[in-house]
Amino acid sequence: MSRRSYPILFMLYFLLTGSLSAEKLYEYRDEDGVMHYSNIAPDTDRPVAVKQIRVRGVEERVQVVNVGTEKGPILNVSNEYGGPIELEVLLLERENISTQPELPIRVVIAAGSVR
Repeated sequence: MSRRSYPILFMLYFLLTGSLSAEKLYEYRDEDGVMHYSNIAPDTDRPVAVKQIRVRGVEERVQVVNVGTEKGPILNVSNEYGGPIELEVLLLERENISTQPELPIRVVIAAGSVR
């Protein structure tokens, strides 16, 4: 793994190890100066801030665990749902980065399994 990939993989690990029971909160100011908040991405040319928020009361049945090191993370995903789930891993920004495997990637995790 190249030194250039470390910051993004660490960021990816940090994002995935948080609660998977989360929603996005979009906030932006319209042309009249009014601040808007929504869980749906707005159709606007104005700057939009996106925050990840935890949804309370949702049972967490998907866990992401780093079984590697901080500098060389290896992520395992366990699925405790009664059916398969699909996990997508992607980079929001890519500059001087290399990943293995190439991202984005979608992986199906069978019910009751770890991958």
